[in-house]
Amino acid sequence: MTESNSRNSLYRLIYASSVAPGLDFSIVKSILENSEKNNTRDGLTGALVFEEGFFMQVLEGGREQLTKTFGRILRDERHSQVCLIEFASCLERRFSGWGMRYLGRQEDVFEKVTGSGTFKPKDWTAERCNDFFVRFIALAG
Repeated sequence: MTESNSRNSLYRLIYASSVAPGLDFSIVKSILENSEKNNTRDGLTGALVFEEGFFMQVLEGGREQLTKTFGRILRDERHSQVCLIEFASCLERRFSGWGMRYLGRQEDVFEKVTGSGTFKPKDWTAERCNDFFVRFIALAG
């Protein structure tokens, strides 16, 4: 693969982090608004879950843009104990058209997707995280 092909390849990044103490949903709304603007500018798409003291986010786009964005996340004081779950090439986007979609808690959907209703993404494999996003979107629409 040439260097220019590598830059143009599509990648998927999934991370989970603990929410900084005192963070409430008004701050999450601000994060979503800024993410939508920045991700659209940078050609990234994705989805975010904020639940039970954790963030889990999936981002798709070019390697360089994802690396820069993840670097900002690592420096963001609203996140702690950031855990990179997956950073891999992919063939297509799952979240086309979404600069950033928020996947809010829907009891019946969380129960079906997690099997228990408990959200502990830092304990999950990349496969389980990917499955969570795919199934959540399929069930919640």
